[in-house]
Amino acid sequence: MELRDEVSTGAVATGSHSTPHWGLPGNNPVATAPGTDCAILVDYYPRFPPLYDSRFTIYDLLTMAKWTFEPGHTAAGFTARHMMVTNVRGHFKDVHGSLVFDPDDPTKSSVEVTIDARKIWTGEPARDNHLRSADFLDAENFPEITFRGQQVEVIGEVDYRVKGDLTIRGVTRPAFLDVHYLGQWLTPWWEDGVDKGPKIRAGFVATTKINRHDFGVSWNDTMDKGGIVVSNTVEITIDAEAILEDE
Repeated sequence: MELRDEVSTGAVATGSHSTPHWGLPGNNPVATAPGTDCAILVDYYPRFPPLYDSRFTIYDLLTMAKWTFEPGHTAAGFTARHMMVTNVRGHFKDVHGSLVFDPDDPTKSSVEVTIDARKIWTGEPARDNHLRSADFLDAENFPEITFRGQQVEVIGEVDYRVKGDLTIRGVTRPAFLDVHYLGQWLTPWWEDGVDKGPKIRAGFVATTKINRHDFGVSWNDTMDKGGIVVSNTVEITIDAEAILEDE
């Protein structure tokens, strides 16, 4: 592999055909030059394990957009059935994460989400304390719920299935999120009453279902005729607002 002098102006030799590519707005075109195919092991974002070892090129690393979740407008919610007859909903508001995402090629995306299990809220303090206890999340010993997504399948025009690893209560299992992309907008960015924008925001809604027993969240009690107090299946929804990082 040879990186030519054109790198300083935005061009880099990475492919077998001389083809111009365009990156983010304001970037110079990135050209591929004959006879310089290469693929490298990705380690450009240290908080992620290596992703798509043989599929990323230097062009990918230079042009893929990096986003950060804005915690003030990002939240995770869950729903579980209570005593067979109604749904109880709860929220985690302290949600942080980051995303590598290009809507023109979402298959190369990756995501990392961290939820503070101690911040669970259902509107009932006694129930919230029980959910934080060792009967459920054991938040004192396992304060974080995480999801790391490494594989993306396109299932619609703006819909994706993200496969990765979900960790709850220290137990990690394969999981997937069905993600709906809401688009992106150029918006103001206020800091201390001053608009320091504009910044680009993107929105996503992700949903999944899990069996809580797979993660050791196994407290329950039985009722008459075989009913249970808390359903085994929990539905999860994440509403995420992501901010495009400055270059």
